[in-house]
Amino acid sequence: MNNKFGVDSFIWAESFSEKDLWIIPKAKELGFEVIDFAISNPFTFPTEKVKESLKETGIDCVCTTTLTECPNSWRCKLCRMGIFDQKTSYSGRMELGR
Repeated sequence: MNNKFGVDSFIWAESFSEKDLWIIPKAKELGFEVIDFAISNPFTFPTEKVKESLKETGIDCVCTTTLTECPNSWRCKLCRMGIFDQKTSYSGRMELGR
């Protein structure tokens, strides 16, 4: 098993938005290998800009959120945005689609 040293974006931003993109290179600068995005609102989460910054920075990511199994929940919105993979379990742990 290859464990990575990571940090949660929630320590800097309660609801990650475009103004918080600086967190990605800062996490890398601090020596973290992975960043966990606490997605409190998938409707305002800057998916494309985050994916671009992750690529530029070279840091990996996972995402955490609280979702229900209801097909009309935020989970479906996350699938359409390419953030949440339908095959991912409901554990709340997922990888940002690249």
